[in-house]
Amino acid sequence: MLRKYIIFGILVLLSGLQCLSPGFAELTGEQIIARVDDLWPKTGKFTITVTMLRPGKDDRTSKMQVFFKGAAQTMARYLEPAEEKGQGYLRLGDDIWFFLPNANKSIRTSARQSMQGSDLSNEDILKHRLSEDYDAKMIGNEMVDGQSNFILELTAKRPAVAYGILKYWVRKAEFLPSKTECYGVSGKMIKTITYSWLKESSGLIRPVRMEITSGIRKGYKTIVNFTDVDYDTEIPDAVFTKMYLEKGR
Repeated sequence: MLRKYIIFGILVLLSGLQCLSPGFAELTGEQIIARVDDLWPKTGKFTITVTMLRPGKDDRTSKMQVFFKGAAQTMARYLEPAEEKGQGYLRLGDDIWFFLPNANKSIRTSARQSMQGSDLSNEDILKHRLSEDYDAKMIGNEMVDGQSNFILELTAKRPAVAYGILKYWVRKAEFLPSKTECYGVSGKMIKTITYSWLKESSGLIRPVRMEITSGIRKGYKTIVNFTDVDYDTEIPDAVFTKMYLEKGR
């Protein structure tokens, strides 16, 4: 009998230790989204090619170079096509400017604004951390393409962000997003984003492709491919200024 109670006590103790251990404890939505954010590099640059697929129309492609530093500084400039070359965006915190070379001026814009009529919003490219703008709640688990995923519901903390709610799938193995459903404040689904990733030899995880399917315009889709990724170069603060943006080249 004594042995039975000792074994029972040991099992209870082990159970308690498991509950206290981060390796066994159930992660909260806030902890998961913080892990996702922490994987994004602190500074760097990359090029994106954005292709719009529109029913009954020719595909439309543009190319941009993007620089970022920390969570609050991003600058993106169009390289192609010729009629868009030199146009660009600067984000500093919640403030976003769009530069028009022909008018030689920068105008304020919002996180919700579409990039050149595509299904890509400013926030999709200019914002790199979600935990600052959204409260996260774990709502389930699901297999996606053979990968086990957490499912999170992200609710906007303030009106400056692009989406009222995000339904966010995160791969458990690497804490990388695999899919996002984006909803407006009214609850209407705006679009679905799926992601592809590549692990480089340096150990950094970088995006390779985003596929955005419109929930509003039937048959519309935007494909974003990432190339020339460099997370080793420290980007100087001078890049994240209106003066640099308005160089337009």
